[in-house]
Amino acid sequence: MIARLSKRIASFFVRNEVIKSEDEEVYEYGLQLLLSTVFNGVIALTLAIISGTVLQCVCYLAVFVLLRKSAGGYHAKTHFGCCCILAVVLSLFIMFIKFVPNEAYGIVATIAVAFSVVIILMFAPLEHENKPIIDRDKNRLRKISVIYAVLFTLLVFVLLIAKLKMIMICVALGMFTASGSVLVAVIEKKITSIHLGT
Repeated sequence: MIARLSKRIASFFVRNEVIKSEDEEVYEYGLQLLLSTVFNGVIALTLAIISGTVLQCVCYLAVFVLLRKSAGGYHAKTHFGCCCILAVVLSLFIMFIKFVPNEAYGIVATIAVAFSVVIILMFAPLEHENKPIIDRDKNRLRKISVIYAVLFTLLVFVLLIAKLKMIMICVALGMFTASGSVLVAVIEKKITSIHLGT
């Protein structure tokens, strides 16, 4: 859907001489990224407003996006798939904070942070076949990923001590989701390499 819409908009720009025909593919790709980001934002905002969890979703997504940008992770095959995964994952997060009692937040946050740190140290940054990383960038992204993991871990424990458990669990689960995405991508790569016999 997003790919088709981007193609139509880019073709419209070419027909109306807004862009040159040789630049059509570049604009089409850029429009896909833009529309995907807009749709994801609309989905996230809609779910957050309906559930009354705007602050929690902002904290959760901020941590997730920062860590995901440097550490990498799973990529859906289509933009529509990406939107669907976001909707499901964000809905699970909202259900967690709505229905799991505050008393469980401390232990869940500790497990989430421990899992995240281990995965980041083992695998980050994870390269995607559509977006190769040169060695210099790999070292830089690894440092950024580790710094984020350390800073978010410290933040979780500061928030725990300060008894700000709701914000704490949002940060911890943002870390968990980003590192979980890395682990899913690692497993997907291993399964693909087994099937290809490499």
